[in-house]
Amino acid sequence: MSATNRFSTNGLPVKRCNQVGVRIYVDDLLNLMSRNHENARGTGGSKAKTFELHYRAVPYNRMNFYKVCGINNYQDPKNVRNCELVGLHDLDQSQEYVREKIVTMLNKAVDAGVGNLSVKHGFLSNRHLFIFQKVIKYGVEAVSKYKYNKFAAVIEFKFGSELSNAFLGRNKLKWLANLGEAWSPLPKNDALSSGDTLITYKNFKLYKMAVAFMLVPPYGIPRMIRSFDFSDFENGPPADSKGKIISPKINWENT
Repeated sequence: MSATNRFSTNGLPVKRCNQVGVRIYVDDLLNLMSRNHENARGTGGSKAKTFELHYRAVPYNRMNFYKVCGINNYQDPKNVRNCELVGLHDLDQSQEYVREKIVTMLNKAVDAGVGNLSVKHGFLSNRHLFIFQKVIKYGVEAVSKYKYNKFAAVIEFKFGSELSNAFLGRNKLKWLANLGEAWSPLPKNDALSSGDTLITYKNFKLYKMAVAFMLVPPYGIPRMIRSFDFSDFENGPPADSKGKIISPKINWENT
């Protein structure tokens, strides 16, 4: 399914996926927009004057963002929350207008039939909507995952990191015997566990072993990712010369 028109035509592409048992989740970056680009254009065709902080499709303007500053101190929660990550313009979510636009976007996703949002643990009544959050915490950051898990499930990066270290030979596999809450990560009912923090499909044998091990212990909600081939971590999904995402090829036997 091409993401270019994923919410168009009354959410038809998403509904078609749901009809064949495929649930779609949206990776929402609610706190920021893009970095600066010349002639910026979104995958849906919207244009933006990023140097002026003008995103006409929303619309957002300069007044809807925090004062431009870069994150340079991960020990300072204000710096982390209110400044720009690698130049990505940071939205001022203290403004009701900004929050309303975010809610509108999320409601469109739900109305289109999206089943998961990557940003409350559990399922909403009659909607079966699962929401999880990404809070990077390896031990030194000022922003703690424990301040967010009461709202929704949180990706437990420590689980994936420790699992990867063992299968990469940096630690002994026997140490994984009690991998879970005994290692002081998030409570199991609040955690989204993943086996791909450091190991990817490029090391296929170790990747399969780590993922299989992840599915065994009764810890967290396991997450397996099927994605696209990449040459470096900056690669996006396959796209044409205009930046439009290319839909996967469907063979005659529907594979």
